[in-house]
Amino acid sequence: MSRNPPVAQMWSDNTQMLRRVHHRGDARMILFYTGLSLLCASTLMYEIVLTRLLSTVCWYYLAFVSISMAMFGMTAGALAVKMLPRWFQKKDTSIRVVQATFAMALAMPFSLVTMLAIPLEVSLAVETLFSFLLFSAVIAIPFFFSGVAVCLCLTQIPFPIGRIYFADLIGASLGCLAAVALLRTIDAPSGMILIGALLSLSTATFSAHFGEVAYRRRAYLLGLVLVVLAGLNASTLHGIQPIWAKYGKWRMWRDAGESQHPVRIATGNGRFSSICVSPTSVTIEEDPAVR
Repeated sequence: MSRNPPVAQMWSDNTQMLRRVHHRGDARMILFYTGLSLLCASTLMYEIVLTRLLSTVCWYYLAFVSISMAMFGMTAGALAVKMLPRWFQKKDTSIRVVQATFAMALAMPFSLVTMLAIPLEVSLAVETLFSFLLFSAVIAIPFFFSGVAVCLCLTQIPFPIGRIYFADLIGASLGCLAAVALLRTIDAPSGMILIGALLSLSTATFSAHFGEVAYRRRAYLLGLVLVVLAGLNASTLHGIQPIWAKYGKWRMWRDAGESQHPVRIATGNGRFSSICVSPTSVTIEEDPAVR
């Protein structure tokens, strides 16, 4: 009597093994699509929240600079992938996607602090041009890393391109809705820090897909730190907040011989207002640009 297992049993075992491999592959694909959706959602959230913040720290018509800087930064990231092939070889795609997403999460709080530390004031001086260029470069840094990661996902990941685009677009659309909910819940600077935490989650998801255990742990740690930082920042007026706004606002000036002292206050839910006090009148101007 032969000791070899029956053909039917061998066929059944092979079928079960193939099913397990198939299910494992599906789970890995879902992790990739989830990471890409989180990345694109965070990018759109950053762009929208940045528009709200810029409408306070500079003039309203410059608030949409965020759209230009998003296009500029993401295009620069994609060009870096194409023009630096030694840094973005096929075998390095997985680690580069994880590194770019992690770098974007890390850049969020630093870009926020630097942006709020650069004054924008119109004057006939070279410093005005330099400060505006520096300001624009700072807010474009997170978009640069987003462009690198998205370009790599679209061009070097061997998954169906239609599904990759679907994950990209569904994440971006959900990010637009999430930005509205975020601004109704927390102030814009703290919201940007929370977006960094969401990017950390995207990094962890990509790391799980590509098997990058070290970056997965770092991403969880960074996300936890950013969540705590956002909560602390939202609970005080002395954290990362705008210290000046549009030209002449929140500054002392003289009008018709009377001294007026604009004072910034915060009212419900982090809303900023400007109160101008003079000996004869009190004018309150509310600015909902930063919530």
